[in-house]
Amino acid sequence: MTTLEFTASVIDSVAWPASVVALVLILKNPIQSLIPLLSKLKYKDVELEFGKDVNTLSAKVKQELSGVQNNPETEDLRKRVMSIMPVSPKAAVVEVWRALETEIIDLCTKSKMELDHELLKKPLKMAELLVKAKLIDETQFGMIEDMRLLRNRVVHYEKEQITPENALEFLESGVKLISSLSAK
Repeated sequence: MTTLEFTASVIDSVAWPASVVALVLILKNPIQSLIPLLSKLKYKDVELEFGKDVNTLSAKVKQELSGVQNNPETEDLRKRVMSIMPVSPKAAVVEVWRALETEIIDLCTKSKMELDHELLKKPLKMAELLVKAKLIDETQFGMIEDMRLLRNRVVHYEKEQITPENALEFLESGVKLISSLSAK
């Protein structure tokens, strides 16, 4: 084997691994910036859930409602949901949403708003009325809408998986939001 043949064989052996390493190094930052945007990753039998939307909601609630104190009713909700969560995180999410709907109805009732039977089925419409009446702000409305969308995904999409950790974040966000509404 001549020096030229040896060099050619080394280059041939190293070319593909070196290309892969170079490609990984070049794409490292763009791939890292995409990972937080993932809501679900599945490869063969391994499925990973990223609660990106729940985390985003939780961060927004912590930032905007940091001064809100929990009330006794929300502590009861927390206990009830914590007992459900190990058995069914989806049911825990539904229970938190149900409590939020109830608080929206109570706030409308306390404010002497006229609610017809059809409106009682539309918590987002009631929340819009609360914004118009300046009883809640746009930020709270946005949080209600985010929670509704998350709840709908959990309830209406069979493949949507929610971990107990994500359900706990949803609960904590719901408790803060309900407490902020009941303080009105």
